[in-house]
Amino acid sequence: MKIITAEEMRRIDRASSVDPETLMERAGKGLADFIRFKLPRIPVCFICGRGNNGGDGFVAARYLKEKGFDVDIRLAGDPGKLSGLPGTQAAKLSIPVRGITDPSELKEVLKTPSIAVDCLFGTGFRPPLDSYSRGILEIINKNSKITLACDIPSGVNGDSGDADGGAVSADITLSFEFPKIGHLLGPGAELTGTLEIAGIGTGVSPEKFFQEAELTVPGDIDFYFRRRKRDTHKKVFGHVLVLGGSPGMAGAPGMAVLGALRAGAGLVTCAAGKSVAEAAAGWAASSMQLHLEENPDGSIKSGSAGMISGYAGRRNVDCLLIGPGLGAGKEQSELVKRVIEGSGSPVLIDADGLNALSGRLELLRECRQPVLLTPHPGEFERIAGYGCGKSLPERIKAARDLSERTGSAVLLKGYRSIIASEGEVFINPTGGPALAAGGSGDVLAGICGALMGQGVTPFDAARAGAWVHGRAGDISAWHTNERYVLPEDILNNLWRV
Repeated sequence: MKIITAEEMRRIDRASSVDPETLMERAGKGLADFIRFKLPRIPVCFICGRGNNGGDGFVAARYLKEKGFDVDIRLAGDPGKLSGLPGTQAAKLSIPVRGITDPSELKEVLKTPSIAVDCLFGTGFRPPLDSYSRGILEIINKNSKITLACDIPSGVNGDSGDADGGAVSADITLSFEFPKIGHLLGPGAELTGTLEIAGIGTGVSPEKFFQEAELTVPGDIDFYFRRRKRDTHKKVFGHVLVLGGSPGMAGAPGMAVLGALRAGAGLVTCAAGKSVAEAAAGWAASSMQLHLEENPDGSIKSGSAGMISGYAGRRNVDCLLIGPGLGAGKEQSELVKRVIEGSGSPVLIDADGLNALSGRLELLRECRQPVLLTPHPGEFERIAGYGCGKSLPERIKAARDLSERTGSAVLLKGYRSIIASEGEVFINPTGGPALAAGGSGDVLAGICGALMGQGVTPFDAARAGAWVHGRAGDISAWHTNERYVLPEDILNNLWRV
């Protein structure tokens, strides 16, 4: 999905053949449906401004009230002075719109665990906030259980991502039609939280958009998760071989194996030393094991590459996932080299598999099979020889450059993960702090490996895998708390995605 400026969105609204009242109705209903179907059923408090953003909130409040939700509506200003479309929508409500005289009033309202819906300012906001609005947003930030921003967090510039120091820090932002640059750049990227997009049917395409990248949305990837035919069997859904593990690191290949199984792989084999493979099988009894030769220290012998290639050929392995918990050293580096050179299947390289490529990226150009690299920033620096930077434009450039150097698809992990291949770049909008736990990246590798094993290209497997993995983390956080999410929770919530 293309990324646009706030001004371009206003041009789209003006050019639409759909009247403004209908567009507001659609936006409000989209907001209500998201709360109704995606969030826990707890009280909802709409904090609205007097502009169209507030009007969207009034529409959403009306729909939720009709469905029996506990709804409260607070207005930053005098309800008697509402006019235009927001005034029209407020007049349709069956519950009162209460003006906020003093921002501290909201403390009592949000004392009961609630969803605070920020409808104060839209994408046209330019800093700074006045003291009254800043006080309202401060109360939201400190007291809301879940904060959902309508279109963009109040206090964020929709065109640059610049933000007032008192801007709303949203858990989720629901934007309309297209993502805006302010959702992805600068402080706005952090304040936006999980970005969701709802269509409102303007019928107008953008003329100007962010040239560097696009945003992954469900419509890009839902094909890969379509309903399966009744007359089918396990071999249709791919065989993934996970090569990894070392003493003390059995959990990494175990998480990758579970990720592949949960993502729909028909068969998964864990290739590791005997003790590691058996430990990993304890997490996933439905997986198979390939016991490899071990060195005295428990690491895998580089000579095991022949066993892996032979097994992959006999058992029709469809994707080879290399690296989780493999360990670092000359022996592992040589093993990775030989396995890549001998692979007859698409290859996904993660974790210690990436570390083994440091100074040897030519191996990827020489590989006969499609390759997906999944580095985090530290791994990226080790294999590329330079850092990927922290800003979104820097990370986009880094992922694109590594893809061009290696001829591989690249999934550069982090907040707003970047996926690059053959000049195309996509930004993943899902995921957040819930993913910041050891083992989460192994689960992601398993998900991507399962998709590659089913014939999905590395680029599309990375786009789809990153999106569902991030969304499963978001769901886990919404139902518990982002501090307490484990990789196992991500696995257990994949079905919800």
